[in-house]
Amino acid sequence: MKSIFIKEGSWYKGNTHMHTTRSDGVKDPESAVKEYKDKDYSFVVITDHVRYFNSNIYDADDFLVIPGVELHVNKPEEIYENHHVTGLFDMIKDATFPHDHEFKVPLYDGKDIRPAQEIIDILKDNSNYVIYAHPDWSRTTPENILKLKNYDAIEVWNHQCDFNCHNGDGTMFWDILLRKGVKVWAVASDDRHINDER
Repeated sequence: MKSIFIKEGSWYKGNTHMHTTRSDGVKDPESAVKEYKDKDYSFVVITDHVRYFNSNIYDADDFLVIPGVELHVNKPEEIYENHHVTGLFDMIKDATFPHDHEFKVPLYDGKDIRPAQEIIDILKDNSNYVIYAHPDWSRTTPENILKLKNYDAIEVWNHQCDFNCHNGDGTMFWDILLRKGVKVWAVASDDRHINDER
């Protein structure tokens, strides 16, 4: 069988979506980062909610914490659909948000998609690679995903969502985007909030 993966170059194990006690995770950043280092990861992105992480305090010669955040829209309780995106600093570009920068959360009425586009745009306009997070868990629709522009990737697997609710698989959304000519990358993440003891 022919492999679709390139053989030259280097491979790095990393996680693009995780949480700490800076938002709703159970591990402080130092402890969480240590666990990934101990499991031979090369990088992580700390994507705590609404609060940008941008510090090199946990970096090492063989490990990198890429600056990042998770943003979402607020919504009335009766609306099920939500929109979450993660941003990670594209480190070959200009400077981005400072450490601990807190974002305003726009209101989503379930009809006007502009608040979701707003959170994408603010990250893209400030040198971030943007990933649409856990589309199935967010109860979004293919129609609304197709209205959004300028993001770089979509989560095709989110382990936390699958572990908790059995809705971590976003491959259907990626397939629909590709069929419609929207070229975005696919990302799998663990979206870690809880301890490993599960």
